[in-house]
Amino acid sequence: MSFKLLLISGHGANDPGACSSYGIERDETRKVVNRMFNLFKGYDVVVDVYPQNRNCYADVCNGNVQVNFANYDYVFEVHFNSLSASAKGTEIYVTNAESGTTVEQTVVNKLASVGFVNRGVKRTDFAVINAAKRKGASSALLEVCFISNAQDMSVYKNKFADVCNAIVSGIAQGFGIKKISGDKIP
Repeated sequence: MSFKLLLISGHGANDPGACSSYGIERDETRKVVNRMFNLFKGYDVVVDVYPQNRNCYADVCNGNVQVNFANYDYVFEVHFNSLSASAKGTEIYVTNAESGTTVEQTVVNKLASVGFVNRGVKRTDFAVINAAKRKGASSALLEVCFISNAQDMSVYKNKFADVCNAIVSGIAQGFGIKKISGDKIP
């Protein structure tokens, strides 16, 4: 039985998320999730993408979720952070109920090797990942980098393929998901 993964693009519908002169969060999350979806085709994993014309956060809050989180081993939500122009780095959140953070630590470590400051793994009960966890699915919310920071967005845009590869290989390594050839991720 294959590992089942749900990818969620943060924001959507009428919610653009964080905006800066470097990008619109809703658009960037979709780019990352779509690239991840394609990269995961090389692995022994079943991947679904939450409908990208919807806002999963609003759906959770309104009781109108379009999938059953219980059908997944891992629910992974992609976002971009925003704060002051000097704030930078990558970080990932899990719920307070999550038992371990090995996978998430692997993801931020790999993203840091691409060129982002590693802000680590943090715990909080964000709506979507908390809803997924309550249904029994392990879950995490990744803040790829700060959309409000010129350096972060330069790394992101110039190394987009490396960024997406880092996320996918971090998840695959963390869960022991094998490439279709049968090789484990280094």
